[in-house]
Amino acid sequence: MIAVCGLLVLAVLLVFSRTLSQGFLNYDDDLFIGDEPHVLGGLSWSGIAWAFTNGPLGEWYPLSMLSHMLDCQLYGLHPAGHHLTNLLLHAASTVTLFLVLWRMTGAIGPSALVAALFAFHPLHVESVAWIAERRDMLSGLFFMLTLGAYGEYARHPRSWGRYFAVIGFLALGLLSKPMLVTLPPLLLLLDYWPLGRFGGLQPDTAEPGVRQETTTQKGAPASFPWRVVLEKLPLFGLAIGVAVVTMRIHSESDDPFPFSERLGNAAVSCVAYLGQLFVPAGLSIFYSFPEAGRPTWQVATALALLLAITAAAVIGHRSYPYFFVGWFWYIGMLVPVLELIPVGAHARADRYTYLSQIGLTIALVWGAMRLGASWPARRWVFGIGSALVLAALTACTWHQLGYWQDSKTLWEHALACDPKNVRAHYILGLALRDTDEKAAMAQYRLALAIGPNERNIYKNVRAKAHNGLGDIADRKGDFAGAVAHYEQALEADDKFLPAEMSLGRIFAKNGDFDAAMVHYQRSIDLTPGSAAPYCNMAVALSQQGKKDDAIAISRKAVTADPNSSVAHSNLATLLAERGDVDQAIVHFRRTIEIDPDVAFPYYRMAELLRGQGKASEATRYEERGRKASRRYAEAQNKRGAELAQEGKLNEAIAQFQIAISVAADYAQAHKNLADALALQGNIDGAIAHYRRALEIDPSLAPAKQSLDQLSNH
Repeated sequence: MIAVCGLLVLAVLLVFSRTLSQGFLNYDDDLFIGDEPHVLGGLSWSGIAWAFTNGPLGEWYPLSMLSHMLDCQLYGLHPAGHHLTNLLLHAASTVTLFLVLWRMTGAIGPSALVAALFAFHPLHVESVAWIAERRDMLSGLFFMLTLGAYGEYARHPRSWGRYFAVIGFLALGLLSKPMLVTLPPLLLLLDYWPLGRFGGLQPDTAEPGVRQETTTQKGAPASFPWRVVLEKLPLFGLAIGVAVVTMRIHSESDDPFPFSERLGNAAVSCVAYLGQLFVPAGLSIFYSFPEAGRPTWQVATALALLLAITAAAVIGHRSYPYFFVGWFWYIGMLVPVLELIPVGAHARADRYTYLSQIGLTIALVWGAMRLGASWPARRWVFGIGSALVLAALTACTWHQLGYWQDSKTLWEHALACDPKNVRAHYILGLALRDTDEKAAMAQYRLALAIGPNERNIYKNVRAKAHNGLGDIADRKGDFAGAVAHYEQALEADDKFLPAEMSLGRIFAKNGDFDAAMVHYQRSIDLTPGSAAPYCNMAVALSQQGKKDDAIAISRKAVTADPNSSVAHSNLATLLAERGDVDQAIVHFRRTIEIDPDVAFPYYRMAELLRGQGKASEATRYEERGRKASRRYAEAQNKRGAELAQEGKLNEAIAQFQIAISVAADYAQAHKNLADALALQGNIDGAIAHYRRALEIDPSLAPAKQSLDQLSNH
């Protein structure tokens, strides 16, 4: 047993080690980690409170967000550490799955094969390689632990400790990802097989893990064991409560799809996942809804196939209970993510198979056991066959992991799978905007060229594409072009907040404060619970000299989002300018509590405290400010080094420059910036920064060597 567990862990670590050299993605990784101050600050009481009351994208995954906070505390923004956590969680889930199946069925070989298929199937690359999908990793582990605890409870149904362990693990899983709402009915399936708790199935000693029907002593069927249902009522209650909350969060009033089309897409998705189990080709991070809808023949064929398999599972449930349980495990766990209720803009997603596919592999593996039970050489056949299948899947997984190297590669692959993928064109443009503006503009325009149909399904993406073009025009100083694109973004989606905010900003920058205030007010109307529009309006009012009005609006920003460090910082700055030092200090302290890694509030606090004659306290804040500056500079320098290794020199240079701007005496950042400039051919700039690095730290030998080489040339 220990050998099997060790081999599974080692194999998972080797196969998925490729993720450790991969970076963050520009799709949710930024929203969940890189741009979220509560996460970047690491574990804190305020962060824990935020995780349980808020969440990125309006979603609620408190335990997953806490795990991201812990990663940031341990690794900062070094992506390898975040990937390592995903990798270890996947390995732990794999081993736990093997142990759970072995304990429930007594079959070592089949249990190990199911666990290996779970570990190495290419469909699961998305869940493991995508840092933001920590939700799958964490909920997956608690899913396995819930099954394991339930298996032990089923052996000792009078044990309250085991029963509460089941409830506890399920609760932790639901706090990680609500997809586990289908776990209670799955436990009923396991009661039927392999646990045999319905009284109609008992172990078949001739074939480990396959159970046969029995009757009572008088030949009559056993009475229905109501206990196995009643004991699950608390679990159902927990799951239903989380399901209700999730549905309320994700409800969308302007869904362009009638329920009949969503039902058709659900049927086609179930068959698509089934096909990709056997032929994992064309896997993509995003599968678009067809704007014209699913063809009737496609939906009818999918429904017919699903009904036929379901009928076969029901008819054969006595002879082939593993097929019955495996099939309904697969279908049941997919129900919450079949887009019957609108959750996202995608038609389906590989990550949704992470736990549901286990049911199919159980049905296949135990079915193969049953089919070959009478073969003399079955062990050789199954052994060689299993090895070949696992080798093929491992090769496919290794290849698929290559597409997750960076955002550009990932979205280029998505477009290779579906050239009309509007979202992929836009997000690829987003990935290119800082390194190749022309290429980014081309991708934005391709997204727009696909054009809306009468239902305008991807109106939000088209709005984002126009907004991206507006940002590029603004950077080039093309005021009229920027305004035109921002207004077109609002034509595509009249509730698109970034365009309203951008219009407010660009009008304020050009001195048209009346127009700016109109757009800031619209921004507030769209998101009354967000501090950002209030903050922007306050800045515009302050620029006009309306300090009292700016303070009033800043107070509204703090009320709208008490956890916004920017809102508290802005209010503190305005109060300090007005001479209300005590209140300014209160809000600067709150700014530091929320985001302790930003140096500015420390220095402002020190300035105000020194003005009050509190020199020693001011000195302590100055020292904390220097440490915060250094931590931030080190994080930027580390990120720049990673980008340079990936060949993204423009992005790396930007990171090194940020590091130097907050820590001018940071020798290593000067040296790294010089290296990047030299690779770009900017010899004069490289020499200047090598010299500055050596002025700060004369012992920095690599800088001296590089400077000598450039000077000799």
